[in-house]
Amino acid sequence: MVAEDKVTVTGQTGDLSERFDNHHQAQCFNRNGKTHLAVRGEGSEQKRLAVETDLIRNYNTNCNLQ
Repeated sequence: MVAEDKVTVTGQTGDLSERFDNHHQAQCFNRNGKTHLAVRGEGSEQKRLAVETDLIRNYNTNCNLQ
Protein backbone atom coordinates (compact mmCIF):
# COMPACT_ATOMS: atom_id res chain seq x y z
CA MET A 1 0.00 0.00 0.00
CA VAL A 2 1.38 3.41 -0.97
CA ALA A 3 1.14 6.18 1.61
CA GLU A 4 -1.07 9.08 0.63
CA ASP A 5 0.85 12.18 -0.39
CA LYS A 6 -0.39 14.84 1.99
CA VAL A 7 1.07 18.05 3.28
CA THR A 8 1.56 17.43 6.99
CA VAL A 9 3.00 20.71 8.21
CA THR A 10 4.01 24.04 6.78
CA GLY A 11 6.16 26.70 8.33
CA GLN A 12 8.47 29.57 7.59
CA THR A 13 11.93 30.53 8.72
CA GLY A 14 14.58 33.03 7.84
CA ASP A 15 17.34 30.45 8.46
CA LEU A 16 16.92 26.85 7.29
CA SER A 17 20.15 25.82 9.01
CA GLU A 18 18.41 26.19 12.39
CA ARG A 19 14.83 25.15 11.55
CA PHE A 20 15.11 21.35 11.77
CA ASP A 21 17.22 20.77 14.87
CA ASN A 22 14.83 19.49 17.54
CA HIS A 23 11.81 20.70 15.57
CA HIS A 24 8.74 20.99 17.81
CA GLN A 25 6.70 18.91 15.34
CA ALA A 26 9.19 16.02 15.00
CA GLN A 27 6.87 13.55 16.76
CA CYS A 28 4.02 14.50 14.42
CA PHE A 29 6.27 13.98 11.36
CA ASN A 30 7.24 10.52 12.65
CA ARG A 31 3.68 9.56 13.56
CA ASN A 32 2.58 10.42 10.00
CA GLY A 33 5.53 8.58 8.40
CA LYS A 34 6.86 11.65 6.60
CA THR A 35 10.30 11.41 5.02
CA HIS A 36 10.43 14.33 2.53
CA LEU A 37 10.26 18.07 2.59
CA ALA A 38 9.87 20.84 0.08
CA VAL A 39 11.46 24.26 0.32
CA ARG A 40 10.51 27.50 -1.36
CA GLY A 41 12.95 30.37 -1.10
CA GLU A 42 11.46 33.76 -0.26
CA GLY A 43 13.51 36.66 1.09
CA SER A 44 10.59 38.66 2.49
CA GLU A 45 9.33 37.56 5.91
CA GLN A 46 5.97 39.18 5.18
CA LYS A 47 5.58 37.08 2.02
CA ARG A 48 6.76 33.92 3.86
CA LEU A 49 4.11 34.44 6.51
CA ALA A 50 1.40 35.02 3.87
CA VAL A 51 2.40 31.85 1.99
CA GLU A 52 2.49 29.86 5.25
CA THR A 53 -1.03 31.04 6.16
CA ASP A 54 -2.32 30.23 2.68
CA LEU A 55 -0.83 26.71 2.73
CA ILE A 56 -2.21 25.93 6.18
CA ARG A 57 -5.70 27.06 5.13
CA ASN A 58 -5.67 25.19 1.81
CA TYR A 59 -4.09 21.91 2.89
CA ASN A 60 -5.43 21.48 6.45
CA THR A 61 -1.96 20.41 7.54
CA ASN A 62 -2.18 17.79 10.32
CA CYS A 63 0.73 18.95 12.41
CA ASN A 64 -0.21 22.65 12.26
CA LEU A 65 -3.65 21.86 13.67
CA GLN A 66 -2.32 20.43 16.93
